[in-house]
Amino acid sequence: MSNRGRSRGKRGVASCSKKLKEDELHVEFDDDMIAMGKQKSKFASWLGLTLRARFPYHIPTKEFDRQRWENLWLDAKDYWNIPDDEPREVFLKKAKKNCTNWRSKLYRKYVMKNEEPFDDYKFLDRSKWPLFVASKRKAKFLEKSAKARASALENKNFHRTGRTGYRGLKDNFDGRWKQLSERNSSVKKLQHQRSQLWVAGRASRNKQTGLYEVNDIQAKVDALGHAESEMKADGTYYQGREDPLTRCFGPERGGQSRTVSYVIGSTKVHGGLYKCGSQPNPNDVPTTQTRSNEMVNANQDGQSVDPSMSFRSCVPGGSYMDYPDIHDICKCDLLSVDDLPREITIAKGQAYPTRIRTLHTKHMKDGCVKVQVDTILPGYEDMDVPSETADDEVKHMDDTLAGFIQWPRSAIKILNSEAPHKSNSVSRKVPACEIETNTSVYIPKFVSPEVNEDQQQRPSTVRIDAIDFDDSDDFVESLWAIPIVNQILRPQNEESDQEKQARKIKNALNVIKERPAWVQGIVNELEKHVGNYHLNHVPIEFSIPDGMYPYILKDFIEIEALLQVFANGWVDITIIHWFAALFYTMSNDGERCNPCAFFGPNSINGEMCQRNPEEVKGHILGVYELHMDKQYFLAPYLANDHWSLFIISPTKKEVFILDSLKGNKDKNSYLLRK
Repeated sequence: MSNRGRSRGKRGVASCSKKLKEDELHVEFDDDMIAMGKQKSKFASWLGLTLRARFPYHIPTKEFDRQRWENLWLDAKDYWNIPDDEPREVFLKKAKKNCTNWRSKLYRKYVMKNEEPFDDYKFLDRSKWPLFVASKRKAKFLEKSAKARASALENKNFHRTGRTGYRGLKDNFDGRWKQLSERNSSVKKLQHQRSQLWVAGRASRNKQTGLYEVNDIQAKVDALGHAESEMKADGTYYQGREDPLTRCFGPERGGQSRTVSYVIGSTKVHGGLYKCGSQPNPNDVPTTQTRSNEMVNANQDGQSVDPSMSFRSCVPGGSYMDYPDIHDICKCDLLSVDDLPREITIAKGQAYPTRIRTLHTKHMKDGCVKVQVDTILPGYEDMDVPSETADDEVKHMDDTLAGFIQWPRSAIKILNSEAPHKSNSVSRKVPACEIETNTSVYIPKFVSPEVNEDQQQRPSTVRIDAIDFDDSDDFVESLWAIPIVNQILRPQNEESDQEKQARKIKNALNVIKERPAWVQGIVNELEKHVGNYHLNHVPIEFSIPDGMYPYILKDFIEIEALLQVFANGWVDITIIHWFAALFYTMSNDGERCNPCAFFGPNSINGEMCQRNPEEVKGHILGVYELHMDKQYFLAPYLANDHWSLFIISPTKKEVFILDSLKGNKDKNSYLLRK
């Protein structure tokens, strides 16, 4: 496609055809690590062209591995003679955003018009175009695209800064601002630097006079002036917590900052975003802000958090803040790290005790807490996770769903409510059902791992993948033979975490002493693997086998929950999950063809069905699509502190519900069925 005849001001396809001299291959960065100086435009063109040439356009941005991005940075560092790694984080964020924007451009400009881009972009691989087009015509993508378009149409405040953004505007700010302030009294009154940049960035040039004007946004200019006066009067103008822009137009979006960059969050701005252009406070108003309500009141409403026990976490800006220890599993909000101290929730889940300092057999980073993500709020699925959370498998928020991660304590908001974790069903009897003696169901064999002398000692994280017993058949049967204590709920006390765990473990061991010798033998055998029961309070971490779910997942079992199986017959949801994982693994050992797949009990329980039915549906569909060759799907279902089992046969279009407390229930009594 020729550029001849195109409208003036419209850029053609960048080619970087001009070879730069050696002394020109250098780019500077400002305090926010945004490219500046003479070569900033060439640097931007080089990045865009390199991304398009090296990153296949038919592969979504989030699917590229970390090493590919790291290689991009190393190439940029070498080619542009960048002396250190300071700009790396912002550079990679911008690269990923550009990568996504490039694919969006191909969709808007070509796919939507049923055209092809190969005349304009001759370097593109033509053979991958059908794959790209097919991916953009899927219902899921079209739904997401429609939401994005609707959101974009609501934006009435377009900036006119050009491809160099606010960094380029700052280089030419004085001339533009002089034109505006001399001809508009409202503009002249604005004193806050961010307000000035925002207005200058949205001023349009009059084609007749060649001067910049703000006629289209005059009401916004007046509102900013009013906000400045109002904030100066109440003292908030000097506190560094907000500024006239956020007062008028709302808080910054996650990972973005008006007048700075769309890849730099508000707390990542050098010197602080809200201090930009502020004046000394004549009234000496305090300028620090903490989530004091959480720190003071977190131990109320049943949540065990002790303010006297502090957990130190680094907050954005480099300072440290002490947070109360988390003693029990509790519900929490995950906040955007880039938007602190503003509490912008991007996900919900469960926070684990701060005493746990390992994750996936590795030590966690200082200031982080182990978290299981239950829900990601719409719009944040593609958001980058904090650097503390990122690893080879977790890059974006949608990679964290249903998994265990570490998250900065400073960006966790405790919700003062106990997590739905324990199952205390009244009865654990085997449901009445006839099983033929010549059944072809494979009985899994437990494989004994090699345990060296060091592993027999109590490690910082206990991990069990398989356990060896003399007779696995007797072990499985023994779990059902344990006498049941007719007790609905375990005692609820208010001791400290250490005292509570020690008491529960001690009580369970005392009850186990009254059990048959073979039960005590199993408990003693387990102690060799998990460590001394009286000393070890670290949960047992176990891996969900590859292929069981569409995603990688780990879970853990509290020591006390393990003992309660043998003491009182209480079956924790993680115990069921562990058994499902073991059965899935052992029945896929090559000896027999496994006809069954499992739904995750954490993902389909009664509370999830009530609170997040769409997420439950997503899990069910994901597992079904992964195991369409299976004859049966087993769904261990926990609701109202009672277990039942769904056996689903898609081929026969039948569902069997095994429930020891069926009573007068019908199929509509089960939320999972709906």
